[in-house]
Amino acid sequence: ALDGRQNLWICDHANGMIKTAPLANAAGITTFDPATYSLKIAFTHDFAVLYSSMYQQDHVEKYILPNPTAIVAAGVQSVSGYTEGNGADARFHQLFGLAVDADGYVYIADRENFAVRLIAPNGEVTTLALPVTLNEPLCVALSPSGTLYVSNTYDYQLHVFGSSPAAPRYDHSIGNGVM
Repeated sequence: ALDGRQNLWICDHANGMIKTAPLANAAGITTFDPATYSLKIAFTHDFAVLYSSMYQQDHVEKYILPNPTAIVAAGVQSVSGYTEGNGADARFHQLFGLAVDADGYVYIADRENFAVRLIAPNGEVTTLALPVTLNEPLCVALSPSGTLYVSNTYDYQLHVFGSSPAAPRYDHSIGNGVM
């Protein structure tokens, strides 16, 4: 991920670190060690907060910048499940990609629950009611206009949804479902 000051942030999953370096000087790499192994990262639009999905640890961490200290935003470390709720009351199972919209909502692929989950700025976790069946969603992305893109593990398609967090409208899928 690239922040507003042209710093490159890299998730080094194999070593359990998040690394950052000025884009113009990769030799100036600094690291910070999250509490657990991070898989994907995303910034809020003002670059004040960095969110990180903790893949097999089943929770989401956030870091208030510029001095990143891990805060659990939702879920509980190493406790999997499928529960909506606020903060530590929520449960996930194998989190993957995440994205943050302009209003601070975090969209996250909850792979083994076959769902895209939404974390509101107040910490409330809900499941998006998507009008298609997801097959182990891996990545989520948001366009500047708020269009949500979701990729699946096994159907080889990219699903495209309109821009309402409460009720995303299905637009279309890209790909024929065949690898």
